[in-house]
Amino acid sequence: MRVLVFCPTYPRMPLVKSVTLQALMSLDCPAYELVFSREDIPDPDRAQGHQNMFEKYTRARKMVLDGGYDALLTVEADIVVPQDGLAKLLEVDAQVAYGLYCSRKAHYGNNWLVIQEPGSVLAPPASLDDGFRRAAWGNVVESVGHGLGCTLIRREVFERVHFRYPDPLVACDWYFAMDCQAEGIRQAHHCGVICGHVHGNEILWPDPETTYRRTVVGAH
Repeated sequence: MRVLVFCPTYPRMPLVKSVTLQALMSLDCPAYELVFSREDIPDPDRAQGHQNMFEKYTRARKMVLDGGYDALLTVEADIVVPQDGLAKLLEVDAQVAYGLYCSRKAHYGNNWLVIQEPGSVLAPPASLDDGFRRAAWGNVVESVGHGLGCTLIRREVFERVHFRYPDPLVACDWYFAMDCQAEGIRQAHHCGVICGHVHGNEILWPDPETTYRRTVVGAH
């Protein structure tokens, strides 16, 4: 099993959060190769930023197909992936397996990015349900995305689905998740792959009781 671990960097300093870099270098799965992508644009607005990420993920897909990799793990530059995260995601019986992390966006309210309602970019996160959070914690649950903050994608997915970017205000990760739905590709979240999401000087962590908790960077 050859896995390409792909980290699309920021267009400004720091290119990668230090805690993200430390986590990437500590993954305990031996057969992976780590690549950072830094094809950036100065001071992007929202649409330019989405375009930039789309181009990076398109490049990652090509690298997997051309390079003979069995899978791609995407870890974005502000995500803290656990040491056993890659190993656990490889065990998931799904062609697209997501790690668990919280949103930083206001309309998601720092909830878990686990969407179970197909077809809507504004679908409410499943973690709004207290019972769901407690039952899902540590387990694998069906989902329809979304987000590429910590996502394992099998090679056969890229043979059927490519990244696209038809709306400048919607990131390509959502269209990728919807296209996987349309192709009947199974997606799932491993709610035991607990990832931090760096937000300023803090890290947001999923929590089964209160949705999320905060720690100071360097103190988690």
